[in-house]
Amino acid sequence: MRSSSTTNVARGDARHAWDAIGGEALMEPGLLARVLAATDLIFLMSTTWGRLPWFQPPYVRRPAGAVDWEFWARLNCSLRDYEAHLLRLPGDPWRPLALETFQGSWRTYDGANRGGDLISLCAWRWDCRPGQAAHRVGHLIGIDLSRVGARHAG
Repeated sequence: MRSSSTTNVARGDARHAWDAIGGEALMEPGLLARVLAATDLIFLMSTTWGRLPWFQPPYVRRPAGAVDWEFWARLNCSLRDYEAHLLRLPGDPWRPLALETFQGSWRTYDGANRGGDLISLCAWRWDCRPGQAAHRVGHLIGIDLSRVGARHAG
């Protein structure tokens, strides 16, 4: 039986791999299209994140003591300009879903379903655990996850 510290390290490695896979899929439009096609989501249109009134980007506050307020203002403006995809669920034309391409956060129009990354979207659509979704996404985009956590086995 593994100690709890070893288990936590293995979980941390797996979570890091999930983030890397989601980030890799978001960086290449062709890879993202392949993943979205596998989830059976139907593409409606692309827009900027700031144009979706029901899914606004977070406002990044300037830390206390920071003197470069212009940097923080530019950062907030740039978040609004990131690309977002408007998708819909098959068989449900009245429930759109938005996916932003900065970090992969997503949510349905009514806010009933949402997540912080592409892996959570895939896990929700495929009704599986995030680790299983990460492996499937990795396979779709050509990344092998079979060795993640192998060094901690035993």
